[in-house]
Amino acid sequence: MKISRDEIEGMYEALLNNFKSRGQLESYKLLDIEYQEYKWKNSRFAPLVIFPKHWWNFGYDRERIFYWIAAFLLLFTVITFFSLSYLNSVYPIERVEITPLERNPKKIIERLWFSFIYTSIIFFLLTLKVDKIDYKKYVGTFYIMLMYTIGIICLAYMANYILQK
Repeated sequence: MKISRDEIEGMYEALLNNFKSRGQLESYKLLDIEYQEYKWKNSRFAPLVIFPKHWWNFGYDRERIFYWIAAFLLLFTVITFFSLSYLNSVYPIERVEITPLERNPKKIIERLWFSFIYTSIIFFLLTLKVDKIDYKKYVGTFYIMLMYTIGIICLAYMANYILQK
């Protein structure tokens, strides 16, 4: 005998209510995570379950946003390191020095620093000045918009985390 989806969801919800009423919060959390995965995997958007699961464990690990911010900053800084002069021509930021790519350790550290500064400015910027973007440079424009958009999303989740505490 096959159990219908409605019956399965009813059992999950009954168990969740039972755990909550008895104060079994850890069991509630584990079952709720399993239930969220079940609902995602049985929807049209099943492949997208990786986002809420890994992003913040369905809302149970909100502090993960700080790991994601660090990971995105690291990733974007490395990419920016190799294309800093090009990106600064797409979206110029004053006082960001473009040091040439050399094998000199001092120059590498300096370029890495300015790549981090450039990335951080774009990533944490609340308002991107669209009149400064050179739209003819498609790849650079896409990269800057991607970095900015991911930054805005991270800022929103970070604000959520702070406001929930």
